[in-house]
Amino acid sequence: MNFKNRNKFNIMFIIIFVMLMPWINAFALIKSDEITAKNGYIDASSWDFDEGKILPLNGEWEFYCNRLLEPKDFKKGNYQKSFINIPTDLTQICTKSNLGAGNGYATLRLNMKISDIDKVYGLKFKYFASANKIWVNGVPLSSSGEVGRDRRTYKPQYIPREVLFESQGEDVEIVVQIANFHHRRIVLNEILFGTADQILHKTYLNIVKESILIGFLLLVAVYCFVIYFMKKRDSAVLYLSVIALLVAIRETIVSERILIRLLPNFSAEVMMKLGYLPVFILLPLLTLYINEVLKSPKLDKVVKILKYTVFLFLSLIMLYTVKVYDWIFEYGNWLIVASAIYIIYIIAVNKLIKNTRRIYTMMTGSTAVLITAINDIFRELGLINTPELLSVGIVLFVLFQAIFLALRFNDSFDEIARLSKENEDMYKEIQELNEDLETKIKIRTQELEIVNRKLSQISKIDPLTGLGNRRYFDELLQYAWERSLREKIPISIIMMDVDYFKNFNDNYGHLEGDKCLKKIAKTIEASIRNETDIVARYGGEEFIALFSDTDSQTATLMAKRIRKNIKSLKIPHEFSLVSDYVTISFGINTLIVSKDDSKIEFIRKADKNLYMAKEKGRDYIERVLN
Repeated sequence: MNFKNRNKFNIMFIIIFVMLMPWINAFALIKSDEITAKNGYIDASSWDFDEGKILPLNGEWEFYCNRLLEPKDFKKGNYQKSFINIPTDLTQICTKSNLGAGNGYATLRLNMKISDIDKVYGLKFKYFASANKIWVNGVPLSSSGEVGRDRRTYKPQYIPREVLFESQGEDVEIVVQIANFHHRRIVLNEILFGTADQILHKTYLNIVKESILIGFLLLVAVYCFVIYFMKKRDSAVLYLSVIALLVAIRETIVSERILIRLLPNFSAEVMMKLGYLPVFILLPLLTLYINEVLKSPKLDKVVKILKYTVFLFLSLIMLYTVKVYDWIFEYGNWLIVASAIYIIYIIAVNKLIKNTRRIYTMMTGSTAVLITAINDIFRELGLINTPELLSVGIVLFVLFQAIFLALRFNDSFDEIARLSKENEDMYKEIQELNEDLETKIKIRTQELEIVNRKLSQISKIDPLTGLGNRRYFDELLQYAWERSLREKIPISIIMMDVDYFKNFNDNYGHLEGDKCLKKIAKTIEASIRNETDIVARYGGEEFIALFSDTDSQTATLMAKRIRKNIKSLKIPHEFSLVSDYVTISFGINTLIVSKDDSKIEFIRKADKNLYMAKEKGRDYIERVLN
């Protein structure tokens, strides 16, 4: 092979490798250590939605086979349940029930814990059986089709759903009824959970991308039809146009299902026929296209068989239901794949590509669509876990074929050059639209980040005293705890409680009680050493202070200082049993953290010391040495 041909092969394989990069990314994502559900429960309280991450609710869901249960039913009694892993294909795991044959109904349930309440969240359901109904926290929020116990009460509808809801507490219950009497397989795809903005942003971005692909493919289809009628002898252009048109139609009913969103009452059976049709006949059409370009008699037999195959598949899809042609799809496509491999073998053995000018341009695009078509077949059969790539392959394919056909149509070069310029302008316009969209998304994201930071700050401040609240204290304790464990230095906490504060409130009134707490908070804050010492309102009349790198003796000195400064305020309290002025009791605990220690136990011991200080008459400092 000479140097020039070797360069062409290198460029061809580099392009294909770049195209395959999403596969590598897809498998990398599979290995990620995301949170998963266990026994119908998932703890998402530690998930950081502020970083823009969406949580797939994968793992074990409660599963109630042949039961249609509502949230209220779970409160009335216990039902026999099992667990299934989402995502899954029920026909593969429920082989002993009607669901194994693609007929039946069931209920799924997942309990979830979140940390940020009073926030609008969203769930994104992709294809989740052919009919479903969704409840969140007992409220029916969405449905696709009509769930029923038989064919009469059931109606299929294949449409993704975005379910938005406002959390009222940490616990979230998701109940999903499903039914299927239409498709041969009952596929339950993964459910995505995130903030409402994240779910909607992901959906809108997908719709925009798919709309651009659909528009581009339709434009190519129309363009090739025009060229074909101008030069009817070239069937290759006709095949290219049909391929682009079929994939454009398929793109409207997969993933975000744009066509079904626009026409919700669109027939489910017709939608399935339009979705399966391109997958069945794409590889035969591609082979026919390659044969028209190569014009080799060595491919005549295979081409003749494939032409009959196309008409056979068309007849099967038009005449039968999805249960029939899905079965044919599962097994018949192996014949098509084998035919494609055989054609590649014939082309390679007979060195047909050497006899055609500019063949490397055409073969690069053909190889891209061949690989992505095989990927989608294996993906539909559940043999691999990769993204849907056929649309990307077709875009690459039509781009390379446009160049290839332009080189062949020497007699209409000027017209093709003009159309190429229009395509270039369209591409630039798409780029500008994408850049504008990305800019708007970036601005919106920045605005949301600012709002979230402000909300985060507000949520950590006690509104009465201006000190940090319990949540603020817990976060800083975590930092100090990790530092003590790492550097083997002591940390100390002081629990403080205003003596006989209930008597103060009952007799002086709550307004005076609030003033008293504000003065005490300000005095405690002024008594600590530096910014590394933390004081927070722990609840009611209780305060807590955290001291890093501080032993028990030093913590005791700090408590004495605070006690002295509080007394110096001389806040009258004639209803106290220990003094005429407001006093405070103290409980101290000090620890050098080890792996076996617990923050809860650390605070509990300080609280116990505070209790002992009160038992000893109040206005007292109690500590324990660890």
